Amino acid sequence: TVTGFYKMTIEEVACLEAQNKLVLVTFSNGTQITIREPFYKCEEIFHMDRGFIKCHRSYIVNLMFVEQFTKTEVTLPSRKFISDICFKNSSCISQLWC
Repeated sequence: TVTGFYKMTIEEVACLEAQNKLVLVTFSNGTQITIREPFYKCEEIFHMDRGFIKCHRSYIVNLMFVEQFTKTEVTLPSRKFISDICFKNSSCISQLWC
């Protein structure tokens, strides 16, 4: 993290959000930490084989924690809304999330 060390498991991660040169990690319990990691490196770790999908150029979400989605928005348990997702990925989410 920006301030120290935080032990986490991939299963706990609900969402990752690129913020300039930092990444905001939101956990299933709503806790958030900020890490110094290029977003493309996060994409290499949090990928489809592990249940994650990049639904927006700045967001990666864990499909296990998606409560609702439309063609333009994803809702997570923390009531975090991700809008302006791309249509291509929304169809991918609908196929996987059934």
